[in-house]
Amino acid sequence: MTGRGRTHATSPDCDQMSSPRMCSAHTGRCKATCSHVKTPNLPEVRRTGRERARFESKERGRATSAERATSPVKKTDHTSKRNNATCSPLNKVLTDTLDKLKIKKQLRSEATAVVNKIVENIIKHMRTTECFYNVKKRSTGSQYENVKISQPDEFDVMLTIPVQSVIVQPFDIEGAFYSAALKGYPRRHPLNTFVQEDGKSISATVMLAQFRTHVIKAVKHMADVKVERKKRGCPAVTLQIEENDLLIGLDVVLGLEVHSCWPPHTQDGFRVEEWLGAKTRRDFTFEPFFLVPKYEGAGNEQMDGVCAKDAWRISFSHVEKSILKNHSYSKTCCTTGGTQCCRKQCLKLLKYLLVQLKEKHPKELSKFSSYQAKTALFHACSVRCIPAFSVGFCWSWDGTRTGFRGVLG
Repeated sequence: MTGRGRTHATSPDCDQMSSPRMCSAHTGRCKATCSHVKTPNLPEVRRTGRERARFESKERGRATSAERATSPVKKTDHTSKRNNATCSPLNKVLTDTLDKLKIKKQLRSEATAVVNKIVENIIKHMRTTECFYNVKKRSTGSQYENVKISQPDEFDVMLTIPVQSVIVQPFDIEGAFYSAALKGYPRRHPLNTFVQEDGKSISATVMLAQFRTHVIKAVKHMADVKVERKKRGCPAVTLQIEENDLLIGLDVVLGLEVHSCWPPHTQDGFRVEEWLGAKTRRDFTFEPFFLVPKYEGAGNEQMDGVCAKDAWRISFSHVEKSILKNHSYSKTCCTTGGTQCCRKQCLKLLKYLLVQLKEKHPKELSKFSSYQAKTALFHACSVRCIPAFSVGFCWSWDGTRTGFRGVLG
C-alpha cells in the first residue's frame, strides 16, 4: 500500500528509514537522497496548472534551503573588502609596526609623574623671582598629543609669560620670526629688565639667559637631574632625568603669551575649513599666540636695529595640540563608542619612518624633525577633504594603508 499519506519510515525499501520526511517512492520529493527505493508503477497524479506551479515553487525552496545548510556562509562585499584590506600584506606590516611602537600605560604614567614633579619645583622657584613670577604652564609636544612612539623619553613643557601691550614686527619675509617691543614706556613691567637700549625691544637672548639661570637654581638639589649644555638658537633648557633605567629628556621652553591679534602673515589662520569647519578655524584665530626665543643663521645679522639673536619665533603649539585632539569634523571620532580613524596612527608611522631614515642618512636628514612629520599630516588632512583630491581616499581604521600613502604624498 503506497498511498500519498504514507511516511518515509514505513517504506521497507528506502535507505532513509529514520527520516520523518515523505519517501520519494510515494511522493516523489526525495529522489536525490533516497537511492535504494524500488519505485513501484504508480498511476500518474494529474495536477492543474496552479497546483503544479505551487508544487515546483516548494521544490525550489527546499533545494535552496539544502544548499544554504551545506555550503559555507557567503560574506557580503563590504565585509570581504574590509577583511581583504586588513589582511593585506602592507596593512599587516603597518599594524605590526604600530603594535611595536605602543607605549605601556604604566611606563608612561611613571615618567609623567616624575616630570610633573620637576616642573612643579621649577614653577615654584619662578614664583619667587621678579621677572618670571607670573609664568603659566603649557604642556606641548608629542607626549601630550598622544603621538609619542616607542618610549616616554621626551617631554616638552612651555612656561609662558602673558603680555598684553606688545608690538610685534616681522623679522623675515616668511613671517616665522618677529621682534617684540613693549607699547609706550611702562614704568613697572616684569619685562623691563630685558628691554634693549632703544627702550622698547625685548631681548630674547638676555631673557633666555636669565630664564636658564633660574631653571638651574631650581633643580640643582635634584640628584637625578642634569642640565645639558646650551645649544645655539635653542629656545629650551634641556634637562636629563634618570628614572628606572630610562633616560628622560625634558625641554623647558620659555615663551611670551601674546594676547592680541595674530600677525598679518597668519591672520587667515590654518587652512582647515574643509577639514574641521569654518567655525573651528575662526575660533582658533581668537586664541593667543606664543613667541619663543629662537633664531636661525648668524645671530649678529640685524634688521631695523634688532639682531637675529634677539628675535622671536612664532608658535601655535596649543592650536596644533587642539587639532590633534579633535582631528575630525565628527566630534565623536576616536572617542569611546565612536568611529576610529587612522590619522594619529599615520603620524606615528611617519615619525618612525623618519627615525629609520635618519639612522641610515644622518648627515642628509640632520635638519629634519618630527615637526615636519606633523606638518605633513596636517597638510594631507586639509587637502584630502577637497573633492578633487579625496577620490578613493579613506581615513578609517581599515584604511591605514591608504591613509599612510596619502600622508607620504
